[in-house]
Amino acid sequence: RDVQKIRCSSGAFAALLGSGKVVTWGDTSCGADSRRVKDQLEKCRDLASSAFAFAAIRQDGSVVTWGDSRFGGDASTVLPKLGKDVVEITGSGKALAARTAEGRVCSWGSEDCGGDCSEVEDQLEDVCQVQSTYSAFAAIRRDGTVVAWGDKHGGGDITEVKEELYDVHKIHGSSYAFAAIRADGQVVTWGSSDSGGDCGVVKDKLQNVLEIQATDSAFAALLRDGTVVTWGGRHGFGRGGNSLAVQRQLVDVHTLSSTDGAFGALLADGTVVTWGDEDYGGDCRGVKEELLDVSEICGSNSAFAVIKSDGTVVSWGDCAVGGDSRAVKSKLQDVHCTALRRSRFAAAKAVPLVVGTIPEKAAPAAP
Repeated sequence: RDVQKIRCSSGAFAALLGSGKVVTWGDTSCGADSRRVKDQLEKCRDLASSAFAFAAIRQDGSVVTWGDSRFGGDASTVLPKLGKDVVEITGSGKALAARTAEGRVCSWGSEDCGGDCSEVEDQLEDVCQVQSTYSAFAAIRRDGTVVAWGDKHGGGDITEVKEELYDVHKIHGSSYAFAAIRADGQVVTWGSSDSGGDCGVVKDKLQNVLEIQATDSAFAALLRDGTVVTWGGRHGFGRGGNSLAVQRQLVDVHTLSSTDGAFGALLADGTVVTWGDEDYGGDCRGVKEELLDVSEICGSNSAFAVIKSDGTVVSWGDCAVGGDSRAVKSKLQDVHCTALRRSRFAAAKAVPLVVGTIPEKAAPAAP
């Protein structure tokens, strides 16, 4: 009860309660066993995860980690550098990176996934945002420049685009590529071309970009005029990188959401358009008649859920991870926000927070 935040690894969950305590469950190999640090998991204010480990930020700014020590579960080597000043932690597939209030960044875990930032440590100052792919991290500094590290093929190398990375204010990651939005509304991408790291074919269309969402291998950009531009996907197709089938419907788009394999667009008139892999929520025809007067859309790893203006919820996609909410439909009334977990959904009602459809053991999520 009184759950404030939930984070998940590839097979486990961690919940932050209103009291500041943390509760974990799921696959023990993915961070479900927190007994080693149980006494420290009090007075916490935030959570983060890799695919196999978790980290909690305590109210005093100190960090507690647990799970697979190789993949972020052991931060002992960097704790002296972090001190009690941590404000945010970001996870890649097998590593974690912490940002302090002063803008310093330290990472730990697998070197192959950005767990070693020693090569760029002197550049990781005045950082205001850190994002990740599965195998790399990218940090935005307060002057709008970018620093990246980790797998060079997964977004950890900005050599070819460094001169274009100025006045950056947002970065988004797919599985193995990054997309950055500059203050002038233009987009810069790098990383694996199969994951959206090459936007060359749509570069001239990427003007006045407001927002970007990503599947595991494609990106979708919402432009100021309410239209959408997509790119990526292996060989240019799949995972939402090709939106030709619905392009004419993508007008007056209000906001975008995504799963690992599909995109969802909420239009200004309260209707929804989806595209991408049908197994990941890309086909909403089964609930199309219910998708009216929608006020919010949210994606898990392979399902979507929307909140309608009357407070009811509609979902579709993979039934195993939240795509079928009919069993709890009577309880989903007067919902005012949805909390995204990589594998499943939680719904918050207007009166106390209720977390539903949580399994005894979390199903692994795709990296």
